[in-house]
Amino acid sequence: MKINLTFDGGAAPNPGKAYGSFLAEGNGPNNLKFEVRGKRIQFGDRLTNNQAEWLALITGLKQVLVALNGEHYGQPFGGPRAIHLMLRSDSRLVILQLRRRYKCKVAHLLELREAADKLLEEFGGWHAEWHPRRKSVALFGH
Repeated sequence: MKINLTFDGGAAPNPGKAYGSFLAEGNGPNNLKFEVRGKRIQFGDRLTNNQAEWLALITGLKQVLVALNGEHYGQPFGGPRAIHLMLRSDSRLVILQLRRRYKCKVAHLLELREAADKLLEEFGGWHAEWHPRRKSVALFGH
């Protein structure tokens, strides 16, 4: 079964107050809709846009895992191992670092990528793709 997880993060100014949003959605058996979202979650001060992007992904992954291990979605969706995640973001850096097309050279970003990797191991599989900024703005308003 497939779940789409779209995420976006930012900081104002950069670095500055960081925030992020995510939307996870999919269709399960018997027309059961899966939806978990977080809108404009505050991550803290003095963080960069790139850190906010990673934190939005990590927060989204954690919330999807909580939902899939819960009563409402866990049984019908078969738990995290039965799920293939389609990750989408307008951050080329994050997408290409996830896919190992770019190296992660900065220690604080490497730490975040490793945290995301650990969470992704819980799922049956995943794929990551870039989408244009306008899609994130339309979905999240930032």
